[in-house]
Amino acid sequence: MSEKFLFSWDEIPGKDSDKLIEFLIEFDESKWIRHAKIEKVDNGNTIKISDEKNSLLLKLNYEKTNASLKSNGKIIWELIIKTEGGKLNIYDRYNVEELEEPEDEEPRFFGTEKEIIKFIRENERGRRFWQERLKDKTERETKASDLLLTNIGKINADLLNQIFDVVDLSETYSGRWWGQLLSKPNRNKILANPTEKLNIWVNYLLNGNEPESVRIEKCLENPNYKLNGAGKGLVTLFLYLKDPASFSVMMDTTIDGLEKLGRFDGKKGKRKWGEYYNDYNEAVKEFRNQFGLEFQSIDWVLTNISSHGVQRKEDGRFTGYWHEDEKSAKDLEKDFVRPTRDLIEKALDELGKPKVSKNELMTKLKEIVRRDDGVLIDDKNAWDEIQKLSDDK
Repeated sequence: MSEKFLFSWDEIPGKDSDKLIEFLIEFDESKWIRHAKIEKVDNGNTIKISDEKNSLLLKLNYEKTNASLKSNGKIIWELIIKTEGGKLNIYDRYNVEELEEPEDEEPRFFGTEKEIIKFIRENERGRRFWQERLKDKTERETKASDLLLTNIGKINADLLNQIFDVVDLSETYSGRWWGQLLSKPNRNKILANPTEKLNIWVNYLLNGNEPESVRIEKCLENPNYKLNGAGKGLVTLFLYLKDPASFSVMMDTTIDGLEKLGRFDGKKGKRKWGEYYNDYNEAVKEFRNQFGLEFQSIDWVLTNISSHGVQRKEDGRFTGYWHEDEKSAKDLEKDFVRPTRDLIEKALDELGKPKVSKNELMTKLKEIVRRDDGVLIDDKNAWDEIQKLSDDK
């Protein structure tokens, strides 16, 4: 199982408060979070993040094995808790799409990165991507780039929404490519920004006179430029659409993929966003060039490395859990994928209504996962998680 350490419960409030804020901003980019008050209430069993008008609660369960993030009394996210060294450490298990690893299955060993890339290219999912989906993705990105670059200074919500749909949705393959980055919650926040501010943001980001690192920093942090809902993913997606040879899209999964290969330190620390992205982008380009990967394939490759639990061992070898290429379609029904927030949103988008029944949602989830990934949702273990991530109870 892929898990991402976030912070220690015992260090909140305190030295890990910045880590908590960084996680919450990645999760919900509302400006108030950055300056919120952080305190423990309920005898230390709840962390309250609040300002005069807003609040979030992170509550421990009775066994102290999970923590629920609540907004307006509703659970919007679940985190794992592990007791390590006498401290309660908080992990996010939904940061990447996860494959269930059978307990009796041994990991696959790779001697070098070259062997990993060869395997990714040659397994069934890789063959489908390079033979079918890469061309479609490239054509969509070229069209979206043309729409963006020929309309600088004339951007409005309708045009921006059209660009998002072109880059995110295929006429041939169903499902959204960029997941949470362009999902409805983020998209609606972005499109609600004033037209004038949308144009200032796009023009400055793509054509400003200052170095890219400065522009990235301002577009993410400076109130005069920053857009509500626009985080590192959208900033770097637009730079990539302008010049895919020079820029790479930066998402949690691609960061995690590079980190698993030992090529990048994913902890931002004291680095400014511009510096952090430059370090990331150089690592991506070095990796891409070393293995002759197409500009349009790099996000898919790194996400695969992230989601299949690749780890670098002390002896320099790598391990990872890939098994779909060795099994028939019938055998694939024994493999499961966990329902992530992106997957839930994709299912609700395709159903086209805000409230759905359990059966409707489960049927749509199975359809999407079987269609896009060749595996099935496990009804028995999935529904509790789905209830936490969807509006349907």
